[in-house]
Amino acid sequence: MKQQHIMIIEDEAPIAEAIKRFLNHDGFHCTILNNGLEAEQLVTRYQPDLIILDIMLPGGDGIQICQTLRQSTQVPIILLTARTSESDRLEGLRAGADDYICKPFSAPELVLRVKAILRRANNSDWVNKNALTLDTGTQHARLGNQEVELTTVEFALLSALVESPNRIFSRDKLMSVIYKDNRIVSDRTVDSHISKLRKKINSMAEQDELIVSVYGAGYKYTPIVQPL
Repeated sequence: MKQQHIMIIEDEAPIAEAIKRFLNHDGFHCTILNNGLEAEQLVTRYQPDLIILDIMLPGGDGIQICQTLRQSTQVPIILLTARTSESDRLEGLRAGADDYICKPFSAPELVLRVKAILRRANNSDWVNKNALTLDTGTQHARLGNQEVELTTVEFALLSALVESPNRIFSRDKLMSVIYKDNRIVSDRTVDSHISKLRKKINSMAEQDELIVSVYGAGYKYTPIVQPL
């Protein structure tokens, strides 16, 4: 079995080494990066299975690094930080993080969270049997033998959500998807479009909810999975 690779981006050497030691003990291979200057380049080079990313780094803010990485990769990211407020946690999740752990933390708990996230990302016992497909020519969405017609705005929103499953999109991010001319619109405008889109898409999924509202953070697309 291939040894899974964890990239630790943390400038405090004792913390980085402690994380590495615990992960090594559980069979993970680890690479430590002590600044954010080359984060994107080295992630592309090493292709880690998961990233543990400190928020406060020399050479780059962890939130911005997370946002940048999310533009090119869906590798799981755990944010590590001394910031403990709810607004900070929400900011991290909006940036695309999969989890958020506050310092001081329990190293064994961190290892368990790493394993849980990797298990969800690589679980071979589950498969998406009800893939949502999009037809750019007709602006239709299809799920199984059901099909709905979408408006141009709804299709643009759904395309963005489907391209990054389980990623939380803030209203601001979705507004930039709809209106590329940077016009000023209210949150209610986005909510109205999303509400209509959710009604159409979720109606095809019976008891499953494909487009989910995440309180205080935004919206995400959650694919249907069924056991083999």
